[in-house]
Amino acid sequence: MLLAIPIRRLWRNDRRPGMIEARRNKRYGQGMSRLLLAVAVRRAGPLLVASALLLSTALPGVANNDLPLPRFVTIEADEANLRTGPGTQYPIEWVYVRPGLPVEVIREYDTWRQVRDHEGVVGWLHGRLLSGRRGVVVLGLDEVTMRRLPDDGSRPVARVEAGAQGRLLRCPDADDTAGDWCFVEFSERRGWLTRDQLWGVYPFETFE
Repeated sequence: MLLAIPIRRLWRNDRRPGMIEARRNKRYGQGMSRLLLAVAVRRAGPLLVASALLLSTALPGVANNDLPLPRFVTIEADEANLRTGPGTQYPIEWVYVRPGLPVEVIREYDTWRQVRDHEGVVGWLHGRLLSGRRGVVVLGLDEVTMRRLPDDGSRPVARVEAGAQGRLLRCPDADDTAGDWCFVEFSERRGWLTRDQLWGVYPFETFE
């Protein structure tokens, strides 16, 4: 029995995991491609372009809140607007609609976080939309087997679909005998998956 449900697949107009189509933007309209969006930004006038140039040189390379960069967090809000820059003046590119979805914080500017999701999409979210709780997404194209113990011969607990979203509960030290595994939860079932089956945890990270 398959126990984990994959992230709902909705692209910009109906096929993008964990997202819905961006709401109509007053300046640029709805459903605009990345290329047209870039053109629209250039046409918006020198002020926005100058702000973008200033931002590209002013962004810090380390965290401004004593937290490490990069780091994994999760989206806490029911709907989270992913913007093209760190401010409400920047257009919304995507709207995430899956609380608990893991994203990687790669840069910070004031209260804004530049994040990357498991498909490589990069944009800016306000810090209040994020949580320090950890989540994972199952990688690959096939189902994986979640096991009772961190061992390939251990009893299966559940089969989990590729793309499923779950909670990260624990990852032992990489030097531990179970260091290649992480303890996770999907659809209220808990068990062990190997790190290379998951997005949302670093290869040698210890998480308790």
